[in-house]
Amino acid sequence: MVRVLPAIEMKGSEHNNPWGGSKDNPVMLGEKPDGALAGLSTGSDFFCKVAFKPPSSIPQEQVTLNLATNEQEPLTVKGRHDPVLAPRAVAVVEAMAKFAVADLALRGGFYSE
Repeated sequence: MVRVLPAIEMKGSEHNNPWGGSKDNPVMLGEKPDGALAGLSTGSDFFCKVAFKPPSSIPQEQVTLNLATNEQEPLTVKGRHDPVLAPRAVAVVEAMAKFAVADLALRGGFYSE
């Protein structure tokens, strides 16, 4: 997952990592041990990068499109605002990663619904 876009221009020998460890604990080696499997079926660690968009629902007037009038108008969002997502970020990312892996397992037929 780490090198998906650059990988389209690589040869297989360039987008490959050696294996180490032992028979009971195989480990992918290299600078970025993502390989083609990304740890999903090997038991290797799963690495991903995450970015968060800053929240736009802040108590500051902004211009938006009024769908009823089809005109641009100022809008001020009222109510509670929480521009700090960091306290929940880890839990949200972990939950979504688990959901995505579970979905792939179901689609791949590894588990029945």
